[in-house]
Amino acid sequence: MKDILKNVSKLSVPIGLNFLVNIIRNKLISTLIGPLGLGIYSQFINLSGFIYAILPIGSLGLIKYIARYHEENKTNEINYLLKYFYLKNVVFSIIAITFIIIFKEDLSTWLFSSSDFSNLLVLFFIFIPLNLILNFVDIYLKSTRIINLYVIFLSVNSLVSLICTIPLVYYWKIEGAIVAFMFTTIICLFSTYVILKKGKVNIDIKSVTAVDKSVVKNIYKVGIVSLISLAVQSVTFLLIRSLLADKYGFEGVGIFQCVYSLSAGYFGLFFVILGNYSIPKVSALKEVFEINIELNDTIKFLLLLYVPLVIIMFSFRSVLIPLLYSNEFITAKNLFIYQLPAEIFRAFSWVFGLWLIPKLKIKAWIIFELIFYSGFILLTVIFLNFTDFEIKSVSIAYLISYVGFFVLNFSYSVSNLEFKFSKNNIKLITGALILISVLFVSSEINEIWGYYLFIPVIIIWSFYSIKKHDLIRLKEIFRLK
Repeated sequence: MKDILKNVSKLSVPIGLNFLVNIIRNKLISTLIGPLGLGIYSQFINLSGFIYAILPIGSLGLIKYIARYHEENKTNEINYLLKYFYLKNVVFSIIAITFIIIFKEDLSTWLFSSSDFSNLLVLFFIFIPLNLILNFVDIYLKSTRIINLYVIFLSVNSLVSLICTIPLVYYWKIEGAIVAFMFTTIICLFSTYVILKKGKVNIDIKSVTAVDKSVVKNIYKVGIVSLISLAVQSVTFLLIRSLLADKYGFEGVGIFQCVYSLSAGYFGLFFVILGNYSIPKVSALKEVFEINIELNDTIKFLLLLYVPLVIIMFSFRSVLIPLLYSNEFITAKNLFIYQLPAEIFRAFSWVFGLWLIPKLKIKAWIIFELIFYSGFILLTVIFLNFTDFEIKSVSIAYLISYVGFFVLNFSYSVSNLEFKFSKNNIKLITGALILISVLFVSSEINEIWGYYLFIPVIIIWSFYSIKKHDLIRLKEIFRLK
């Protein structure tokens, strides 16, 4: 728990900054262009997530082995992996660019119901090889746990993104938001070079020592499964946004994107920690009991972080939406009662699934992912076409799917790790369920009740969950910082 808090205290700066950048960008787009513009922009965001989740292929495997080689001080082996997989991914990206150039109008029509964005799609893809450099730096810094430098790297990239986006969106509207991606990449490459040089990080791709072929094979194995998983994830969201657009227009997509961006943005801190802290750490653990301790520590942190955030967001949903977007998005508040519980189950699912990748439980990992996304699409189609849930259909399907995903991952962890909740975590989960349920029901009946209950619920949770020794640890961390 102490290690988690220490990393959070450092990573909170770039994560908070990135969240602020997203708020400003979404506010600007929603104000200048409205739900239609945000709906189109969300398709580009999802496409970006799809591409850079797939590329670099083998990223999760690279994190696992670079973290291990770093512990063993095998620098030349790390350099070999970085060089080998960067060159391979450049080849993959060139193939993707060629495909996009050939089918640019068809892809634009599928994504936006118009061929007007075909040239922007080509420009967007041409910058992939350059973005790969930033992705490999990201992998290296998080795997070697050079946290201070990683914080600077993330913070500078967020600031550059904001600086590029504001003027371009203001003058060129939605086209400017897309072009900002390209400018951001170029400037971030220069800033990253300066950061690494100042931090005395020398990645020498000439000094290499070949690793065992089984290592490369395992990285590819994880990479291919990650590719399948992330491709299914991105295609799922592209398809769901397309279904929404067909039925309710891009205004409907914008409404859903508003809620999804808020929930994913607020809770993004937890998933950054999983990627930057937990996965490298679990990769180095050998005993089952050590993994169980790490899982329980992560669960405790999850509860301490998520419960207050969920309470704040649901209590003040009618205030947050106009503040962060505009009054045109106010109907999105009706989705929060499904979206926020879904984010909780999403986080718990990730906790119980995070050990699958480092320990190469590939088959279970991909089966669970495929079940989740298949269920999400199926439920969304059913609710959109056979119920009167309207836009809420997606959030309801999202919640039900993540409940099932949690059950799968939890059951597998119990079966294979003999996982048990610590007594303190059982107590925290029980208290969290009671407090969240009381506030949600009260606020859903009458939002004014939620405003009145907000402070008492936060106070009760604080006294219930935070103990004296936790405060002492926090004090020690900030004193050392």
